Amino acid sequence: MNINFYLNNDKRSAKTEKSIFVYIRGLQKYKTLVLNSKLRIDPKYWNAEKQRAKKGSPNEVQINRYLDKYKSKLSEVIQDALNEDVGYSYKQLSNLIKEAFEPKKSSDFFEVFKIYLKKKEDIFQKSTLTKYLTLFNNITKFNDDSNYKISFETLNIKFCELYYNYCINQLGHNNNTAKKQFIMLNTFIKWTIDRGYNNNNEALKYEVKGYKIDIITLSEYELKLLEDYEPSMLFLSHTKDVFLLSIYTGQRFSDIHNLKFEDIDYKNKIWKLRTTKTKDLIKIPLSNQAIKIIDKYKDEEAFIPTISNQKFNENLKNLCKNTGIDEPVTITIYQGNKRIDVTKPKYELISSHTARRTFVTLSLIKGMQPHILMKITGHKDYKTLDKYIRIDNKVTQDEVKKIWG
Repeated sequence: MNINFYLNNDKRSAKTEKSIFVYIRGLQKYKTLVLNSKLRIDPKYWNAEKQRAKKGSPNEVQINRYLDKYKSKLSEVIQDALNEDVGYSYKQLSNLIKEAFEPKKSSDFFEVFKIYLKKKEDIFQKSTLTKYLTLFNNITKFNDDSNYKISFETLNIKFCELYYNYCINQLGHNNNTAKKQFIMLNTFIKWTIDRGYNNNNEALKYEVKGYKIDIITLSEYELKLLEDYEPSMLFLSHTKDVFLLSIYTGQRFSDIHNLKFEDIDYKNKIWKLRTTKTKDLIKIPLSNQAIKIIDKYKDEEAFIPTISNQKFNENLKNLCKNTGIDEPVTITIYQGNKRIDVTKPKYELISSHTARRTFVTLSLIKGMQPHILMKITGHKDYKTLDKYIRIDNKVTQDEVKKIWG
């Protein structure tokens, strides 16, 4: 018996990505059972000889792990059936296999959500999976606390209004957090419709309005303060280096911590990065400051010990407090129709994402063209890039004076 993976070769399909099909030969002479693995991949990332995703391609690890598990389970199901020595016909054996991989669809909202989470374990980043688990727990709590019992039939505008109010009034979410909940919920609902679990799309019509968040960035003066500050503790020194390298390159916390020395082209001062979030390959020019930080660790096995984003942000606030980045900053959030102004010392509002926003803002202020900037940050359009920009009044005044006098 042979189990092989092949791409769908239907040239009539207009989609770039192709389905990965499973071919099982040897169940019965001259007969081949074909199953859909439920995975899709762009053919340019497919290694036909190895029947796996190419090394370094987007989602390579997740796809290949899924296919390995699929093949292992398939072999186990077939072997168990053959060991029963019942003398299954080809049709009976085929049905046993199909039932193991295509079980009867559940109609229970929460059971299907669990199926969704299970299927996404190997596809989602850990942080993304955690967000969907939080959504599942929030909806479960809403179902338990309210008289509104959730099913696919009751996913309507009334549910959306009640759940939105629950997010704001019971969970204490601001409007943007509530909006993210509905974006994820809509992704799940579309998945259930595409796979035949559900045919109700009414909830997709509900729109949650967010608000533009107050962007926190470092000024040139604050950046200089941080560059000149020498922490007395090693973990704060690591925090400083990661944060500064993120500012100098415009890359995310996760990508900085995953930096591999073999991806650094020292001759041309280029970092060849396959981003964690989007899997895009970006060639990032490295400044002298960035090279200097990387060189500090090149004799180590890996670049700076990895810690969680949460712990990093705690250390970062401590670092910036010690540095003197403590200007009072007022941010505005909205909960429903209620406006809330919060004033805090700046170091309390700084997080790992502040670095990327600082890079974008200071690069534009210093004259970098937006289309060049987007090549470095990996942003696909200016609308997305705009969310990272914070240019204060003094800068705009100086620019007007410089141009118009």
